[in-house]
Amino acid sequence: MPRRPVPLLLAFATAAAVTVSLTGCVGGGADSPSPKPTASKSALFSSDEEALKAAEKAYQAYLDVTNKVGHGGWKDSSDLASVMEGDLLKTETAGAKDFAARGYVLLGDSSMDSMRVQSARPPVVVYVCRDVSKTDVVDSSGKSIVPAERQSRVPLQVTFGDRDGTLIVSRSVTWSGDDFC
Repeated sequence: MPRRPVPLLLAFATAAAVTVSLTGCVGGGADSPSPKPTASKSALFSSDEEALKAAEKAYQAYLDVTNKVGHGGWKDSSDLASVMEGDLLKTETAGAKDFAARGYVLLGDSSMDSMRVQSARPPVVVYVCRDVSKTDVVDSSGKSIVPAERQSRVPLQVTFGDRDGTLIVSRSVTWSGDDFC
């Protein structure tokens, strides 16, 4: 089963069922999340614990910004560039414009309930359980667009880039192996 990018907007709305043209397919998956060997680049961190702490801080900043953007109806997505980069930023910015045009608003906050390191060497890669159970996305009339069968905890593999010594989210894909959440 292929891994799919999980734009934040889809995680809020449904983890898979809202049809907003935000997903594409990338590489394959394994049955369970286990560390993979990485190319030998110089380490940003001296230990997995140090990498985990930095990843938790960066991912929480990502959640804080994306929650704020959603609460504002996705009308001002300029802060997204402070917490993400690359194709993810392009996808999220396009999704925000679409959600704003549709009059959608986020209620509640998405959060993470666990994280563990897959690779502490560049790029830093972690496994995250993302909790969207306390969120809703409503249209301009206040009606929820979230399907009742939405998955409330989503297993993700998140990759971080390095921006001047600080981690920044560059990729987020659903984990297609065993659900570790």
